[in-house]
Amino acid sequence: MYWSASNFGGNSFDYIRDNVRIGDSIYLQKFESVFTFWYVIHKYQKIALLSKSAIKSLNDLEKLSGFVVSSVYINTYEETQKSDEVNGTDYGSKWTQSAKERGYIYLIDFSGFGN
Repeated sequence: MYWSASNFGGNSFDYIRDNVRIGDSIYLQKFESVFTFWYVIHKYQKIALLSKSAIKSLNDLEKLSGFVVSSVYINTYEETQKSDEVNGTDYGSKWTQSAKERGYIYLIDFSGFGN
């Protein structure tokens, strides 16, 4: 949830705002280092990071394609803080100062049949 608001998200905010549209194709790509990450990729650009709970069933895979952007949501810092309180999470603490000052980030919803 917080990836595009963190330092790790880099320029994903600007990229999503300027380039990602409903109906665009995306794919999921595994990246292994000390930890394993799964990124959401749009035209070779990382735009999101899957949550730890979402990747549990993807262990034996390297890449999944066949997805399209269903929605691009705006998530505010205040909404993140409220969600943290209700769910016992700390995503708000990972927002960069510039994301906090802007007050919102983009969240990508996607659907399809991974293959």
